[in-house]
Amino acid sequence: MIRSLQKMQRREWIMAAVCAVLILGQIYFDLSLPDRMSELTVLIKTPGSAMDDILRTGLDMLGCTLASAVLCVVCGHLTARRGPSAPQSMPSS
Repeated sequence: MIRSLQKMQRREWIMAAVCAVLILGQIYFDLSLPDRMSELTVLIKTPGSAMDDILRTGLDMLGCTLASAVLCVVCGHLTARRGPSAPQSMPSS
């Protein structure tokens, strides 16, 4: 494993760092969903809540989910590009 890490080129390190940042973004968006869901539940249960507030919170939830999905696809694309070249850079022993 250490040999594999030592043989990684600069471009591969950059791709790994970008993937780590993308994964942290996914975690942020995924963990913000329960907060938004509880906010939505409070708005729905509160009598006299404006429909505008409920829709805005729902759209925020959809935006978080969409952002997480986009980050997932981009990270998957980057790892798929690295996949075929991985055996070439691995040590033979």
